[in-house]
Amino acid sequence: MAAGEIYVSDLVGCTVTDAGREIGQVRDVQLQVAGKRRCWWYRVKRDLVPFASAYLESVDVERKRLSMKLPEGMLELDAR
Repeated sequence: MAAGEIYVSDLVGCTVTDAGREIGQVRDVQLQVAGKRRCWWYRVKRDLVPFASAYLESVDVERKRLSMKLPEGMLELDAR
């Protein structure tokens, strides 16, 4: 693996933060994040987060941390 590259499977289990706030944990390679927020229709809210360089601040595979800078309101898109 070249410098700066990671395996997508290494992301599973990483804690995801947005602007320093913990928003959940990566559940699969589509970056479905099981958050700490709850929805009326599901016990634990799941957010789909794009793994794109525009939103990525840092990845620390050893510490299982993924820091994002998501656009304002992205996590509320599917909220009622």
